[in-house]
Amino acid sequence: MRTLNAMVAGVAVLLTLAALPPRHIELVSSFPAADTVLTKAPSELVLTFNADLDFGRSAATMRSPQGTPVKLGDPQTTDDPRQMVVAVAENLEPGTYMVSWTAAPKDDHGGRGRFRFEVR
Repeated sequence: MRTLNAMVAGVAVLLTLAALPPRHIELVSSFPAADTVLTKAPSELVLTFNADLDFGRSAATMRSPQGTPVKLGDPQTTDDPRQMVVAVAENLEPGTYMVSWTAAPKDDHGGRGRFRFEVR
């Protein structure tokens, strides 16, 4: 009986932990994906995180192959509150671009990161 009680308690703890929001926000996917090579320049960036975003504290920037800022639109929401869509407001020439992001969930600490992609 003690073993059964311990197993039930263990399962309850695991289910409680699984239901908690993540401690720090992380990028789980992007378009373009990190380190990809594109034959056509993207017209937008799509960043998906592991928690609902606070758009007032979330942003993305992009640098050209020469290191200069690329003009982007303001982050937009989608039906998925974990997703940010940012329009690329200028034509991208061939080269490697660096995307930097800062994201904050509605209920916890933010995070930041970056990834690169190439346009050929």
